Amino acid sequence: MGMGSVTGGDLIADVLATERVEKVFGLPDGTYMGLLNGLETRGISLVTPRHETTALHMAGAYARLTGRLGVAIASNGPGVANALPGVAVENAEGNRVLLITSSRRLAISDPDRGGAYQYFDQVGAITPIAKWSARASSAQRVPELLRIALRESFRGRP
Repeated sequence: MGMGSVTGGDLIADVLATERVEKVFGLPDGTYMGLLNGLETRGISLVTPRHETTALHMAGAYARLTGRLGVAIASNGPGVANALPGVAVENAEGNRVLLITSSRRLAISDPDRGGAYQYFDQVGAITPIAKWSARASSAQRVPELLRIALRESFRGRP
């Protein structure tokens, strides 16, 4: 597969498969079609709750019960806003949970012109309640940032 046909979702799925992730918790969304296809192709199952906060709590329970990393997804805007209580609780509980979110294209969000559909500063909202947070400026940066997130999740207290 040439780099032109590789999606950000493929890159995320590759890193998760390399880390032997078996389950991802979250609600399917159109912004995640590439990722969902990549997960299925790599044998990683998607567990679908009815709310993003529940996805974080399911990932946290999975992490606590198995000793493995719990992974959750949330779509940009309202999905991330709904996930914030779960991020705060799972971080406070010390559960190793990785939240992967989608985001608006940089041309829409940077600089913030206000009024962008389903957009807010997600990194700014997550940073105070999480161990680490970043935004990929391009698909090519996704593997690097995921590896940093994985290192951080296993460094010290979750």
